[in-house]
Amino acid sequence: MKILYTPNCKKVRIRPTFKLFYDLNDNVSIFSKITFDSTMIETINGNLFDKTQTNVGRFAITNTIYDINDSNNNGLFEEASQTTLYLQKGNIQFSTAYQVTKDSQGNYIFPSGKTVFKILSGTGVFLNAKGFVVINSNGTLRKINIYIINQKIK
Repeated sequence: MKILYTPNCKKVRIRPTFKLFYDLNDNVSIFSKITFDSTMIETINGNLFDKTQTNVGRFAITNTIYDINDSNNNGLFEEASQTTLYLQKGNIQFSTAYQVTKDSQGNYIFPSGKTVFKILSGTGVFLNAKGFVVINSNGTLRKINIYIINQKIK
């Protein structure tokens, strides 16, 4: 059992309802990028796995990265995204926002570490789910722990 802090800084002791992961180097992931003015919209989707490496669904992310021309010359770029996890019994949606950097090949690199995001909406058994998502990022690997705190999901 872990002690975590929710997005509104409430301390909770809870086990994850689901532990999932995806790897951005997985060859089934699809990337597309559209750039206009100094903003880039990027879509990413691919397979979602559980701890036994069984495919349990898909993920889809739409990123918006602002000021890609780096007008303030600090090498940091603001990012906001909408993520949907497509699971067998329904979908879970959450939003993220943080700063990214760019590598020498022009790829945007998301920060390594642990971040917490509130579940915004869901469908199926997750329709009225309250909870949060913890993403532990290390390079291209994203480990996702989903905490549903108002209902039991089977």
